[in-house]
Amino acid sequence: MSYFRTSYTFIIIFLAANVNLLLSNEYGIGPDGTGYVKGYEPSNNPSQEPDYALPPDYDYFIGPNANLEYADFTSVDLSDANLTGAILNNANLQNTNLNRATLENALLRNADLAGTRFNEANLRGANLDGSSIWVTVFTDADMTDAIITNANLQA
Repeated sequence: MSYFRTSYTFIIIFLAANVNLLLSNEYGIGPDGTGYVKGYEPSNNPSQEPDYALPPDYDYFIGPNANLEYADFTSVDLSDANLTGAILNNANLQNTNLNRATLENALLRNADLAGTRFNEANLRGANLDGSSIWVTVFTDADMTDAIITNANLQA
């Protein structure tokens, strides 16, 4: 009888540990800077903006060379993300946290970066041509060779 009790206890502990592991790693940025995050469904039509009163419910893979064109990360935490060489052209990154993120050689052309935080981020060689960067914070960000032409600097 104690054999079965021990077996059941082991199985329950094993399952509980695996469920916690799955739940903790399902979304978010991992130690390698990659992962899945929730955002708003992408749209290249400004008249079809999502209802920002609702929580984001669209899955995005975050990682090097990811194609996130037209992605909507409004108010999403992408701190420590590795977006090296990612395509974020026309993306909505309003009020997004990109502190300590790596965006080396990333394309952010015509992106909405209003209110975005890039503290200690790596933006070496990033292309921000035509982006809206008003009220955007770049404290201690590395912007060596970054392209910031035709940027919108006001609301």
